[in-house]
Amino acid sequence: EYGAATAALKRTLDGDLALVSPAEVEAVIDGEDGISR
Repeated sequence: EYGAATAALKRTLDGDLALVSPAEVEAVIDGEDGISR
């Protein structure tokens, strides 16, 4: 789950590194990110 959530966040960022916090990754996993599937 963490790898997939981090990859999803990375797709929204410019650059080569995914500089995201653990809280941001948890929000994606918990569905609090605003992304519709």
